[in-house]
Amino acid sequence: MQFRTASVRLALGAIGVGGAAALIIFWWTMRPSPAVNEYRRGKDLAAIGMLNSAREAYTDAIRRDANYAPPYRALAEMAVSAGNNSASIGYWHAYLARMPQAKHAWARLAQTEMTVGLDVPALHDAQQELRINPGSASAHLILGILDAKRSQAKSALLHLAIAVRAYPDNLQAKLLYGKALALTGQYDLAEVELNQILQKTTAHPEPYLWLGYIYARLPADSINRHDAEKYLLHALVLNPDYPQANFELGHLRCLQRRYSQAIPLLKKAIAGKKHYIAALYVLALAQSALGEKAQAQHTQEIFLKQSDLKARQDALLKQYANNPNSVPLELELGQVEIQRDEPFAALIFLRPAHHSAPQDTNIQKSLQQAESMQAHEQEQPALPQNNMP
Repeated sequence: MQFRTASVRLALGAIGVGGAAALIIFWWTMRPSPAVNEYRRGKDLAAIGMLNSAREAYTDAIRRDANYAPPYRALAEMAVSAGNNSASIGYWHAYLARMPQAKHAWARLAQTEMTVGLDVPALHDAQQELRINPGSASAHLILGILDAKRSQAKSALLHLAIAVRAYPDNLQAKLLYGKALALTGQYDLAEVELNQILQKTTAHPEPYLWLGYIYARLPADSINRHDAEKYLLHALVLNPDYPQANFELGHLRCLQRRYSQAIPLLKKAIAGKKHYIAALYVLALAQSALGEKAQAQHTQEIFLKQSDLKARQDALLKQYANNPNSVPLELELGQVEIQRDEPFAALIFLRPAHHSAPQDTNIQKSLQQAESMQAHEQEQPALPQNNMP
């Protein structure tokens, strides 16, 4: 022991006091975090299915070193697997605050946000993933889904083309790609993608809807109109309440001047989908063609109101994309969503606004109104969904 101590002294003497200090600083900087062992223990426990013990080990790791990032990611993944998306989002934010350049993490956060309807944050976080990792297929898929939802067909097409190549067996990606191709007028390519889905499953109405959409927009000969009707009717057999299939068939009936047959379909489309502006417009035309002047005028008034609200929403969202921390924008967007009878969307904007300005009476009133509307809406039976598995 005396020999070892003497050797250390000799070594320190040889490199000098300054060199010794540098070595000590280097060792202090590079030393393993005291949380490492607990984190590794958590991984071992998770691997053998002892999830509660693993969660405790990860939490202990954070207590030992709150700046050590890996436990936050592990807890985020565990929360996703358990269906606790809110907790997962919090852990992802904590992880990324410590590891902002981590590959795939922004995409995982965006995917979780999209699952709970936080589309605006999901859009920003998926874009951040692409800045760090331009080849991220998962980020392209998320952006393709979000752009398709916003009817940004051209942008969706660019992202989904990459996602489909990366995930050839993902039917949702394939469907959205086929839809984007159809919406951009690339009907031949869209038909190929949609028929490939039908080769794997015929249990879902969406591929039939979009094939009907395509044939309804091809030259108006008897064969194309027949095929359009065939596919749209098949979609409605699988889901009679499918709003877009009802609209497309109602629109086709109007083109054929079969207005009395079109009106029930269009009304069903509007009943099943809030703010269906296109269906309101076509319904007003059909009612007017049949001489139903009072009904047509009423429908036209609803159409104009919904169109104005949609234009206002789009303008505000563009501003919000450039200034997501603006409390006045959050309040205005929340109020627009209330007018559109969308309380969940309103709360996405009003809750952060209230957190930033808790004393603002306008925000308080709007928040209370949205929460009351949401509580009432949750008491109502849910409409069937049309998502691919």
